[in-house]
Amino acid sequence: MGRFLDFSFNHYSGQIPSGLGGCSKLEVFRAGFNSLSGPLPLDIYSATRLQEISYLPIIFLDSLARHRELTRLAKLELYRNNIGGKLPGNIGKLSQLEHLLLHKNSFIGALPPSLMNFTNLIKLNLAFNFFEGDISTLNFSSLSQLVVLDLGFNNFTGNLPTSLYSCKFLRAIRLANNQLEGEIKIDMVQLKFLSFLSLSESRLTNITKAIKILMHCKALNILFLPSNFLQEAMPTDDSIFSSNGFTNLQLLSFSYCQLTGQLPIWLSKLKNLEVLLLNGNRMSGSIPGWLSTLPRLFILDLDGKIPDQISDLTNLEILDLSANQLTGEIPASLANLHFLNTFSIASNKLHGPIPSGTQLQSFDASDYEGNPGLCGPPLPNQCPDITDYKGDRDIHDEQKGHAVPWLYISMVLGFITGFWGVCGL
Repeated sequence: MGRFLDFSFNHYSGQIPSGLGGCSKLEVFRAGFNSLSGPLPLDIYSATRLQEISYLPIIFLDSLARHRELTRLAKLELYRNNIGGKLPGNIGKLSQLEHLLLHKNSFIGALPPSLMNFTNLIKLNLAFNFFEGDISTLNFSSLSQLVVLDLGFNNFTGNLPTSLYSCKFLRAIRLANNQLEGEIKIDMVQLKFLSFLSLSESRLTNITKAIKILMHCKALNILFLPSNFLQEAMPTDDSIFSSNGFTNLQLLSFSYCQLTGQLPIWLSKLKNLEVLLLNGNRMSGSIPGWLSTLPRLFILDLDGKIPDQISDLTNLEILDLSANQLTGEIPASLANLHFLNTFSIASNKLHGPIPSGTQLQSFDASDYEGNPGLCGPPLPNQCPDITDYKGDRDIHDEQKGHAVPWLYISMVLGFITGFWGVCGL
């Protein structure tokens, strides 16, 4: 008998038959993504060389952990199932585990302390369950080999555990969609991915301190912290930026934090930035022209006044200005955006002619609807002659007074195609 047995992705049904215990050399057994039912056969625990089990239907973890024969088990994948109940307190007996993937199930309750005994653990994914409890009481310091930690989309409470800082190999952390709060104190130069989306009253605080600390994470690629730092001021002091800070940052999101202040100029130094998401804030002033100096930016989502330099963002692929409070005219420079795949300014308060240019006229009329003052192709209503239009424009300018126009740019191309795609080993 070989060391590798894989029945995954077929149409098998029924239960797994006994006999696996006689496979003395079996190291990997996979039977996921079938129509199987029932627990694993009991004699599988006699396969003492077994290192990996991947089995989609319900498995009794408590029974699995009670069998000391599986001392070599290194990978346990039970994700995307309907497994419910609590994790057994003796799960820590599977002490050789390196990958524990239990995401997208229906687990409940607090995490057992024995889970922190996995000194060889590299990947821990418990996301999309109903786990709860104060996460700050967990001691992660024993997980010295941990590289990927995903506890997102559960019901954990408390502050960020300080014991995480002792995990010197951590490269990806997702704690999004829990009820955590406190300040970021993580200073790990190898960290590449940090996601902490708040959808509750509990939030992260002190954005200035967070930025100062995270800039030391020189390997950081993804920083996703929306709906935190509620109503704090965006730090604008250029001295906050280290000469080698955020050198590898590709995505930065502080969306829906209701931040105040102006767009800081230190953002112009993030030359590897590809996605900038700062919409849903209360920052004042126009969108600065220096954004056009970010050579790799292709997704931009901001509030503010449209700058003429937006046409210099030659990597933009989608420009969506719909459903905002945009007023005034469409900048003539938009006619230079001949590289767009998708464009929409629907449902605003814009007026005047649509700038002539092959690109803007190539989009559908529905991309301009909801702006009764707009005219010209591709809309059916023609623009008045230049004299009449100038008078009409003066009336609009006089009526708007000191009103502040807002910009909403949303270029969503699926930058994050999945957490594991970003931080896969």
